[in-house]
Amino acid sequence: LKLPLPVTTVIFIGVGIGMFLLPPVPGLPVYLAGGIVLTANAVSAGWNFYYAALYACLIAYILKLLAIALQQKVIGQMYGRKSVGIRAAVNINSLDLRAMKLILSKPGLT
Repeated sequence: LKLPLPVTTVIFIGVGIGMFLLPPVPGLPVYLAGGIVLTANAVSAGWNFYYAALYACLIAYILKLLAIALQQKVIGQMYGRKSVGIRAAVNINSLDLRAMKLILSKPGLT
């Protein structure tokens, strides 16, 4: 099955997001799959190998940043507001976190 590079990239991003959101899955399988699948597909589309490998690295980097943003905004923000147990586990009222809040609230830092 020969798919165009944009279609392969979108499928890889969808599967990669799913893999990154599963806690037991490390990042290595996602990076290896991207290096193999995206590079091979780009080379078969006529790209130079080095540009194809750079493309795979860039897509993997964007994928990782997207997964981190999803984890923080969707999962972390949802549970951080509602769950008293998670707020207690993070120790939101500890001296360290109060100091961080005080330092970061000064003008010019944020």
